Amino acid sequence: MKFMRLILILVLTLALPLAASAAGTEDPYYRQWASFKVGSSVSLDGTATSSSSGNSSFKQTITLKEVKSDYLMVGISRVEGSKRTDKSKKVERFLGKKDKLEDLGQEDITAAGKKFKCHKYKLTYFDNDGKEMISFTYWFYPDIPGAAKIHAQAKNPAGNTTDTVTQTAVSWQKK
Repeated sequence: MKFMRLILILVLTLALPLAASAAGTEDPYYRQWASFKVGSSVSLDGTATSSSSGNSSFKQTITLKEVKSDYLMVGISRVEGSKRTDKSKKVERFLGKKDKLEDLGQEDITAAGKKFKCHKYKLTYFDNDGKEMISFTYWFYPDIPGAAKIHAQAKNPAGNTTDTVTQTAVSWQKK
């Protein structure tokens, strides 16, 4: 009986990493949020530039609501001028087959008036025709929930950048 239990443990130990790798590449945004407890949050100041509506600034708070083995949920509260928008977003654990993840190494950034040595990733999403739709660059620091900085660029079908958003953490709370 002990031998069978040992075999089962060995099979599970080998099978779980293989199943994870077969599912795809783990999203670093999921991994960063999943390392915190539910209720942790980050507040960011942001600027947006749109080819159709011009420039704007906003404040956004992202709060971890739920963590599961294959996804997590965050609540997003955004204030732009006098308008407040609240929504939830599901973050899948694994990237799609067409999505591209680049590890850009370490970079120093300033957030909340302090310098942080962050790990930088770029994640690019493609449409069914293989054209880039949107890319996110994240700067992660181990003690900041979510990201210390986020930069997003959306493109139209012709490949031209239409919208750009940059957000930097101004405060955060770990639970």
